[in-house]
Amino acid sequence: MFKIITFLLFVLLTPFASFANYAEVDLRAKNVPERYEKRLEDLVKYLIEPYKKNDELKARAIFAWIGYHIEYDMFKYDVISEKKKGARYTKRKMRTGDAFKTRVGVCGDIADLYERMAKSAGLEVEYISGYAGNNLTMDDLDDSGHAWNAVKINKKWYFVDATWGVSGDYTAFDNVDSLAKHRKEIRKRRRGDVDVSKNRTLNDNWFLVPPERMVKTHFPRREKNQHLSRPVDMKKVLRENKRRMEKEKRGKKR
Repeated sequence: MFKIITFLLFVLLTPFASFANYAEVDLRAKNVPERYEKRLEDLVKYLIEPYKKNDELKARAIFAWIGYHIEYDMFKYDVISEKKKGARYTKRKMRTGDAFKTRVGVCGDIADLYERMAKSAGLEVEYISGYAGNNLTMDDLDDSGHAWNAVKINKKWYFVDATWGVSGDYTAFDNVDSLAKHRKEIRKRRRGDVDVSKNRTLNDNWFLVPPERMVKTHFPRREKNQHLSRPVDMKKVLRENKRRMEKEKRGKKR
């Protein structure tokens, strides 16, 4: 589901907000000297050093670092979404640790990491949980739980989805089939034995998305996190999506 939704959104949606040429910022974030990656505070300080007076570029540097250096933990996703069942696979046993140290995580870990780094950079930021996807209906909610961030730039709120902000293969543990193997891989990453950086492309569709566009695909559990003067009724949108899709389906059968 995660890969399908990400692909559909990448293909169907046009770019949202691209305020500047981020090539220099992205390159700096991709090639951080190892000595700055031991502590989160040191990393953030290095990333934002040239952009101390520019909140947009601070936000971008953090987005880019996560995009280039964090992998999506498919094994953990399968466990918490109950795609792997049984006593061996439980949410309680999923001890993956700090995504900054392990370089892997699911959307909640990634949004949490973005929030921590953004706060360290002096940005006003929110962690948001809810549901995300294209043409969601009420029937899809069990498979559409997601987490992302809002960040304030020049006194306005924009959205950042660092999980969906990467194009290309950036998943980890697709073939891991036990908690023991998963923990072994986590330990390797904690020791720095695995280079998780890959050839990736950042997807600008999910950086600094305006509220009126973000709400078309991302539905926070709390309406105030939409950052709209008139919040959208999520249930109403989901019901309308279902009616429209059912109508389209009936039309194709004729």
